Amino acid sequence: YFGRDALQSIEIVDKNGDIRAENSRLQEEFKEKNKSEKIKNTLESESDMIDIVSGKGGIAIKTYSVSKKYMRSKNKGLIILTLPMNIIFANNMKNITDTEIVFYTKQNFLTGTFFRVNNSEMVKLQNEEEVFNKILKGEKIIIRDKEINFGEINGKSIKEKYKFAFAPIKNYKDEIIGMIAVAATTKD
Repeated sequence: YFGRDALQSIEIVDKNGDIRAENSRLQEEFKEKNKSEKIKNTLESESDMIDIVSGKGGIAIKTYSVSKKYMRSKNKGLIILTLPMNIIFANNMKNITDTEIVFYTKQNFLTGTFFRVNNSEMVKLQNEEEVFNKILKGEKIIIRDKEINFGEINGKSIKEKYKFAFAPIKNYKDEIIGMIAVAATTKD
């Protein structure tokens, strides 16, 4: 749980697997389809499920919860909660871990907690194809040193060195759909 700032979306599914209600916060690509495989599996197994999904618009954590636990009768359906792994999520993780956080969809930079010194513009980091390929080959964590350029103040470039640790983000089928990187400054 990441507080009131976290943009969570809810979908209510009936016992037949049809979505009956949803809030409008959810990006179209993250909306569940009626009678989807995940809905069917969760209803049949009567067990909760968690997945991480990836699309053009980013990455999101989805939980599928059997609602009979809360309604005191035979299978009433599901509640699906979706939490985007966006800048709000990254900033909340940063506050908890006291490290910088960066998300990648596969090898492509998605969002992070590095910002320029003279405005609120996010520092766009390079894509990490080499790192992603090593993760695809089975490496669990990859460490890299990087220098981040935060912009200029009075004509002086503001740069700082960081140590990055990259790890895979996997879906429920154990497929690698992205990466998370945590970064800590290397200055004394």
